[in-house]
Amino acid sequence: MPRSLPLLLVSGILVLTLGGGLAYVAHDAAASGATGLDAFADAVARGYGGDRVDAALSLADLEREPVELIAQGSRERFDRGQEAELAARARAALAGLDSPSAELIQRSVDRDGSQATVAVRLRTASGFINARFDLLRRGENWLMRRVVTSGS
Repeated sequence: MPRSLPLLLVSGILVLTLGGGLAYVAHDAAASGATGLDAFADAVARGYGGDRVDAALSLADLEREPVELIAQGSRERFDRGQEAELAARARAALAGLDSPSAELIQRSVDRDGSQATVAVRLRTASGFINARFDLLRRGENWLMRRVVTSGS
């Protein structure tokens, strides 16, 4: 075996390891920073079908932060152990986001330290849908604390 082959193999392994580590760090930064908020807003605003509601629910972690859902004039709070109830009620409240005719009208991301608000406005065949997601930063992650919806 040529002497350069082991050196080449070790170099290749180092490149793959470092490259994977850098990719992980980039992903982690995107998931936790301002870029993560933009990605969340894009997923909620521009997703397809159930993807929008799944994206909306992706930042809910009732083990770490209760979530308040305000929809149709009703206000509910969901705590640890109520994940299924939150998912069902949020899917009903955000059902308009899944409309195949939903078209993005407006999207905003406002960040103030450890708090952020992501808001979207969509037009569907039956009217406008507004959704606002109030988020809190806990450690390196953004967590949903409130969802407010209005429209048809």
